[in-house]
Amino acid sequence: MPWVLLIVASYLAGSIPFGLLLARVIRGIDIRQEGSGNIGATNVSRSLGKKWGLVVLVLDALKGYLPPLFLPGIVGLGGDTGPASEWVIPMSAMTTVIGHMFPIWLGFKGGKGIATSLGALGAASPWGLLVATVCFFGSFAINKIVSLSSLMALAGYLAFELICWQVPLAFRQSDGLQGATTPQAIMAIVLSILIVYRHKSNLARLRAGTEPTFFQKKTS
Repeated sequence: MPWVLLIVASYLAGSIPFGLLLARVIRGIDIRQEGSGNIGATNVSRSLGKKWGLVVLVLDALKGYLPPLFLPGIVGLGGDTGPASEWVIPMSAMTTVIGHMFPIWLGFKGGKGIATSLGALGAASPWGLLVATVCFFGSFAINKIVSLSSLMALAGYLAFELICWQVPLAFRQSDGLQGATTPQAIMAIVLSILIVYRHKSNLARLRAGTEPTFFQKKTS
């Protein structure tokens, strides 16, 4: 039962549509009818201004970061030291991202998961977050395209986790290296699949050369 509670609570926390709620309160609009139609920080920034986009970015990141840290203790898994204990935080982190991408309140049509994933990484894999952040800003400094930079961050994070998962397996007996756990590696794979799936339209525009930069209005 504690695991069911953890998954349900994490999903519900991740499914809070901060972008949609903020747009309704601030401007009285449905953000899904504006710009790209996405409820995330990038579309809010284009539609309401960068200040409000930043607010949504922080809120979406927090809903990925806080549940994995606090919900396990609330549902009775915080002190678990058994074989499944390594799964507690990654499971909660993954489920918050799924909640953001597929919220029950919006017909399972949510955001693309970048900000929430960054928050989830902060809880489940701080070094992975650092690698993703460096990759994102390195790419963004060159192309100014949020979607492409997000996918570059995803690629860097996935590569980092898989390398850190495999290297200790090879040297564990000799050097005792510490690396990514199996749950962290699986989390990286799951998030990568989900984020690429949610960026299908962006990938199509990137191939066509029509994906807008962060400083352009997106109208379709």
